[in-house]
Amino acid sequence: MAVTKGPLFSLDASGTIAKAAVFSKWKGRNYVRVHAIPHNPKSGLQTGMRAAMKFTTQAYAALSTTIKGHWLTAAAADNITALNAQVRASQRSIRNNLGCIHDPTDAAGTTPTAPATLTPVAATRSIVVGWTHPTVTPGNYTAMLYMSETTGFTPDVSNLVYVGAQATVSKTIPNLTTGTPYYFRLRETNTNGEMGALIAQATATPA
Repeated sequence: MAVTKGPLFSLDASGTIAKAAVFSKWKGRNYVRVHAIPHNPKSGLQTGMRAAMKFTTQAYAALSTTIKGHWLTAAAADNITALNAQVRASQRSIRNNLGCIHDPTDAAGTTPTAPATLTPVAATRSIVVGWTHPTVTPGNYTAMLYMSETTGFTPDVSNLVYVGAQATVSKTIPNLTTGTPYYFRLRETNTNGEMGALIAQATATPA
């Protein structure tokens, strides 16, 4: 049931009407949307976008006051927070198969070369993926890990399973199917979302 505060359509309303319309408020703005049940809440695309959002929101607190100020400036026209502005920019970038954005004023750097090694190690219903940084030109923002059950796959946001700080060198992928081979590729990125070269595919099969 929708609960109103004052006449509906003029003041606040929240809740769902007959599983048809949802009324709510976001950042001080009233809105209404169609009620919908996701067809596949764990699709590859959603997993990739959530991985990028998780990294961005967790990394925001460590940004300098200056960089947060840049995001606040970017947010002003739309009356949103600096964090929301960074998340929005990063989500748009990831959706276009680029990297997360650290600072809206960052210029393009030197494209990162491929990581030096990529070593998936099978475990019980999981795989521990380890890697080492590029030996020539490492990225300066994130590491992006892709996974597929199909060999020779093309890495993109639909098979992106992890976005982490560039200093990270391993990630455990849980809840995998025993006896099924999984294939991985990895790249590093720069702070402006620039993507580095991919390392060759590596594989492991959970025990």
